[in-house]
Amino acid sequence: MEYWIGYVKAGLRKVLIGDWQLWIIYFALTTVGVLSVYSSSYSMAFREMGGNTEHYLGLHLRSIGIGLLGIIFMSRVNYRWLAKSPELALWLGIPLLAYTNLRGESIGEASRWIRILGVSFQTSDLIKFILLVNVAYFLAQKQNMAKEEYSFKSLSKAIGWTAFYCMALVNTGFSTAVLLGMTCFAMFWVGRVPPQFLMKMGGWVSSTLLVMLFSGIVASSFGLKFGRAEVVIDRIESFGKDAFKVKWDINRDGKIGGDISGNSDQRLYSLAAIANGGLKGAGPGHSVHRYKLSESFSDLIFSVIVEEYGVIGAVLVICLYLWLLWKGLKNIQVTYRAFGGLLSIGLTLSITIQAFAHIWVNVGLAPITGQTLPLVSWGGSSFLFTSLMFGVVIAISKGEEDEIRSSSRRKNVKS
Repeated sequence: MEYWIGYVKAGLRKVLIGDWQLWIIYFALTTVGVLSVYSSSYSMAFREMGGNTEHYLGLHLRSIGIGLLGIIFMSRVNYRWLAKSPELALWLGIPLLAYTNLRGESIGEASRWIRILGVSFQTSDLIKFILLVNVAYFLAQKQNMAKEEYSFKSLSKAIGWTAFYCMALVNTGFSTAVLLGMTCFAMFWVGRVPPQFLMKMGGWVSSTLLVMLFSGIVASSFGLKFGRAEVVIDRIESFGKDAFKVKWDINRDGKIGGDISGNSDQRLYSLAAIANGGLKGAGPGHSVHRYKLSESFSDLIFSVIVEEYGVIGAVLVICLYLWLLWKGLKNIQVTYRAFGGLLSIGLTLSITIQAFAHIWVNVGLAPITGQTLPLVSWGGSSFLFTSLMFGVVIAISKGEEDEIRSSSRRKNVKS
């Protein structure tokens, strides 16, 4: 028996290479996801699959299997190949987004998905990964510059591409564009960009988002559909009605915003689920409000977690994301290459910012956004790309460890 245990351990060490803490975070979040998805998809299974409660669990496990292959592959690849001609991917992203808007599959009132060779994926997940790699690459080239050498021209590519893609993603998901802009802004700050250019970057991104939203409002007032302005306004009105006890009427002729009762009810059910959880929770599979939450397996899964596992379970999940963020920050402190450190913090920030945006929505601190809880919500392309991001972060930490060992060996040889 001991022989087989040792054999399994040796096999796992060969497969799961790199920082063991990152692997623990990944498998812990995935485990929480399996338990939560199985419980929260229970009512949908009876409603759409004739009571087959294992159907959606099976689909989620398939996504986990694909994601696991992705993280294992990326953890073994030298992350520095991402810095070879990264700007080409930015240009290729333009026709990809255009195709998504023209021929993409509409889910949640937006064309977000495309199908290639029978496989569907969300374009914004790929665009987000491409942009973060490029921002890390652009900023890494400036790390040896003195503050007085910075100019808007030297940062124009990073600022321009960030503003462009945040603007382009508004049509598929306003909250996705906002969170991506926040992540890039944080990368600029971590990348020691002088405050005056940091503010310019924030101004450019904010302006493009507001212009797109305003354009959608104007188009809707003329009976035209442009972007997701109606959905965004609807959610803002719903949040204002519940959070501030004020029913905002942004569009007085009723063409924008629409019926806000649906979002309002979901928010109230989410808060009721959290209140019912208490300290210890109702127990696995004993959530009551999962039957009322329309997106309990994805956008509102954190509420189900709190109801079933209580405050203790919620704190555990939050700590896992904070642990991931700490690992990303640690990588940038020990990295030999600026690109690796900036990419590590960019990818971990992207995951944790999305996670906390999801949590804020579930606890009633922000309007409903449709953001899933990374590695926990029901799988799909989001799970796959999050796994790939994890794999890159592991590859960066492994690469730095190898660099440190090589440097130590060179010093020993010289001595």
